[in-house]
Amino acid sequence: YPADRFTNAAHFARALEDESFRYGTTTVATDLAAGGTGGARFWKPLALATTAVAVVSLVVAGISSGGSDDADEPLRRLDLQIDMRPSPVGIFHRVDISRDGERMVYVGGGPRGTQLWLRDFSQLEARPLPDTDRALSPAFSPDGESVAFVSDAGGGRRELRTVAVEGGPSVALSDSLVDLGSLAWGDDGFIYYDTGFEQDGFSRIPERGGTPELMTVPITPAIGISWHFPTDALPDGRGVLFYSHNPAQVAVLDLRTREWRPLVDGVGAVYAPSGHLLWVDGNGTLRAAPFDLETLEITGPQTPLAEDVRTLANGGADLSLSDSGTLLY
Repeated sequence: YPADRFTNAAHFARALEDESFRYGTTTVATDLAAGGTGGARFWKPLALATTAVAVVSLVVAGISSGGSDDADEPLRRLDLQIDMRPSPVGIFHRVDISRDGERMVYVGGGPRGTQLWLRDFSQLEARPLPDTDRALSPAFSPDGESVAFVSDAGGGRRELRTVAVEGGPSVALSDSLVDLGSLAWGDDGFIYYDTGFEQDGFSRIPERGGTPELMTVPITPAIGISWHFPTDALPDGRGVLFYSHNPAQVAVLDLRTREWRPLVDGVGAVYAPSGHLLWVDGNGTLRAAPFDLETLEITGPQTPLAEDVRTLANGGADLSLSDSGTLLY
């Protein structure tokens, strides 16, 4: 019922802390499939996209920046047809949502393999972004007017580029040891990206171009290799969430001290304006826990939110959250 829905971030936070608050994801899925509304009291599906190889869902999870009462907002659904051609797309980050929750960008088919497609949720169809051939790993700018991506020309030749969502040629920022993992565009004026510098950590570069700067170096594991993918830049330049491989962990870089540490076992992670860390564990379960931006620590128990979230073959997960509380995964 509308009266039972989360009305703001504080309401959601209280539910996370209440051990008696639980609901089954199977019940939610069954109820929605039958056209009911009972399960939608807590998860309001905004979009559902299905192809032969992927499912993308957009849901409002009550994890917004707070303040607004959306109890009377109607259930909305969109059918998105995503062209996933044989390419490296299947193992690297493929989607992102703008901070205002009004549009998404994804990697789809193009005349030269892959390219970026932009979907405004006010429009019926997606449109290709020009000059984004062989694109992977898109990430919106904080204002939603540009997208950063990796252009993979093959043979180890890759570039970090940006393109305006309204069109025009893309701009190369760096071709220095750019790797294929995910990107994060922070509100501190930097783009954080996967690199091959010194044992495959991640680096950053000014959003208008400049000299890349190494940010992390993985700890060498006893067996195999390790790497880092940035997944989300924290507000006000406080830090960067990233995926650390071998073992698979969600970690955080403190930009004040330039030190990093693991937070929890898992893969992709994002920060919610309600003060929560959202991540996907190794079993594909989406989880949330209170997270302190000052100490960069998890401060309360974790709560499972959804199951069967797809993880990527080389690590990480497609996971993106808008400031308005719209979650794409």
